[in-house]
Amino acid sequence: MRLDDRHLCVDVKRAGEPYTYGSLQEAAKAAKDGATIYLAPDVYWTDDPEDPNEENRLIGFLLTQNGLRLVGLGEKPEDTVVCGNRGQMHGALGNWNTLGIAGSDFYAENITFANYCSVDLVYPRDPSKNRPKRTGSITQAQVIIPVGEPDRWVFQNCRFVSLLNVFSYNRKMKRVYYKDCFFQSTDDSIGTGEVNVFDRCRFDWYANHPSGSACETLLVYAGCHFEGKLLYPEMDDKVYLSKSSPRSIAVLDCSLSGNVSEVWWHVRPHPAQRGYTYHNTFPVQGGELPYTIALEDHPELLKAFKVGNRYNIWNLLRGHDDWDPAGQREEMAAYGRIPWRVKLMPEEGEVAPSGSLRIDAIQYLSREPLTWRVDPPDAASIEEDGEGGILLKNRQREPYPCSVQVTATTPQGLEGAGQYVLDFSRRPAPGFKERPALRRDGSKLRAEYCLDQGGEDVSHILWYRDGVWVASGGKTYALTYLDTGAKLWAEVRPQTADRLMGEGVTTEPFLVEGEFPLRYETDFSDLPVGDALAVTDESDVPRYPEEPLREGVWQIGAERPAGYPDEFLWYPKANPSKPWTYGPCSSEEDLETLGLLTTHRGCRLLFPQKERYSYQAQTWVIRPEKTAGQGFNSPTGQFLDLWIGLDAHRKTGYGLHIERTPKYSDGVDFQLYAYENGEGHPISEAVSAGCFRGECRIRLILREGILYADCDCSLPPLAPQQAAGLASEVHLRAPVGPIAASGWGCRYTGGPHEGGRLLFRSFSFEGA
Repeated sequence: MRLDDRHLCVDVKRAGEPYTYGSLQEAAKAAKDGATIYLAPDVYWTDDPEDPNEENRLIGFLLTQNGLRLVGLGEKPEDTVVCGNRGQMHGALGNWNTLGIAGSDFYAENITFANYCSVDLVYPRDPSKNRPKRTGSITQAQVIIPVGEPDRWVFQNCRFVSLLNVFSYNRKMKRVYYKDCFFQSTDDSIGTGEVNVFDRCRFDWYANHPSGSACETLLVYAGCHFEGKLLYPEMDDKVYLSKSSPRSIAVLDCSLSGNVSEVWWHVRPHPAQRGYTYHNTFPVQGGELPYTIALEDHPELLKAFKVGNRYNIWNLLRGHDDWDPAGQREEMAAYGRIPWRVKLMPEEGEVAPSGSLRIDAIQYLSREPLTWRVDPPDAASIEEDGEGGILLKNRQREPYPCSVQVTATTPQGLEGAGQYVLDFSRRPAPGFKERPALRRDGSKLRAEYCLDQGGEDVSHILWYRDGVWVASGGKTYALTYLDTGAKLWAEVRPQTADRLMGEGVTTEPFLVEGEFPLRYETDFSDLPVGDALAVTDESDVPRYPEEPLREGVWQIGAERPAGYPDEFLWYPKANPSKPWTYGPCSSEEDLETLGLLTTHRGCRLLFPQKERYSYQAQTWVIRPEKTAGQGFNSPTGQFLDLWIGLDAHRKTGYGLHIERTPKYSDGVDFQLYAYENGEGHPISEAVSAGCFRGECRIRLILREGILYADCDCSLPPLAPQQAAGLASEVHLRAPVGPIAASGWGCRYTGGPHEGGRLLFRSFSFEGA
């Protein structure tokens, strides 16, 4: 091994010799573009693990050169370790990265890249360099982050060790080739940038979503082995190759072992999803059409990925600059321009009655003639424009909206697809044969009416109490103590499935007489979510109009809570949004479970009630989309407050504070709080528990100056939760001061992304 100004060495024992350095940092500082740095067997920290990191640096060390090569000199990659040991809320505030790489044409060989924040460092060559993990919690502890817009990276015979977010996702990253590498990961760890090819790599899967967004253009697993080591197989023993759909993924000659029962493309694949499989020991998505295309049935298309017994790496990665990381250009000369993806733009849309939509086909790597089809064929027609695109024309055959799928196919069998909604010209709105009226049946009011046109009745009904909108949706309204002595009426907006909505007609007011128990309950399906304020996050703090609070009705909105720590970023949304929606959970098991979903950071509900009841009891049933008990997206101060005895005008009262804690990756802290002007402080000890999962039932009681909270869930404890000593139930109590009112509500600071939200199933209140 000859050293010079373009070939440097890092070896602590020989530091000081020509072109030899005692640390990776020193060698990198001296390295020019195109340099090679040889690393003697050792453990190389990219930052000092004892440093308190008061500057909150989120990258241990940044490599900026183009064409830089790192080569480990040990017999195996375990001998040469480049590492750090920080993660979110553990040595850093944010997703910390062991190594940042900004240059293109980076190459690494025979090295372990690791983040030992949540994993023990064990170094058999020198046990004195062993180091225990910083935390037992699985947190966002990343290994490598692409910085800027780099391209053409190669990792050969390397190991990547962490758990959560091994590779930081960067959609501006271009191409990466991994050969004979090993990956250990839980979620959101594999795939970054446009195209990633994993050639004969091995993966240990500890969780169900090894990729977050996967790759923007193509992700290929070729000759890989996946071993399931799922931490919570009793919750879900399937693995989903991407959280995003549609994504173009190919799985060829791969094998599976361990405790994973099935592999899917996605929990709910988009209709445009197309994945490619060949000669695996397991099916993907059960081989379900049209999501899965078996390359055994398309021998010409197979050549885009594999020719004979060789993977066609050149074809997959050559791009427009003829990159050839596997040295195949001569061998694969006849197979270097076979397309491997067709993407329709847009992949979804709506076509107006008698209108048309232009759809373009983007082909990677070369253009082939396309065969277009639409299904069902009678609903729309296709007109090709001679430039590789089409006009999709709405034939308006059905008296209701319908969906069609458009597919473009190359001669080899490669497909691109999209899903489009065809609207129709609705007929004039129906009217009423006579004015709608209200009829009381015990504790219910019913809106009675008859439309003057036939068809499926989809009329919209709004319920008002003394002029305040209190509910929407159904023909029946359940009376409660809140309605005693009030005048109720309904506004019926007539509509059938094939007609426009007509002008609303109100019933005569109905005076509610009689006494009702001090009880209220809802499954949130009738909540007037349409009354919610649109949130426009044009700055770090949401801004929207203030409205006066109304007694006895849900107030729906969003806020950044008073006292929320400044160090935790409040990620704004670019577009106006409603802070709540009614719908299903995102997990595969919960597609039929409906409730009120959080769709924004800072979602808030208030229910003002001025009366001061000496006894108040609430029951909330909440289903977090997170399944391991961590409840929220990140341990960055994300929490849920449930309020009782609330003066909603001053946001003053008591309640339960549930917060994701950095102490555990499968538990949250429960703690009783007092609130004043929206800012809370604890009035009990915190209890760490694993019961914020499944259907979590939370009971709050204010009685005789004592606040009680009892929480449990519908699922048995997980083994890791039991091993960590997390409580399976929570029982708290604390004395409280005077009660100002009897309102209730909640607020949520977690993220809005699917898979990390909360679903509110039901709520009930009783007082005395």
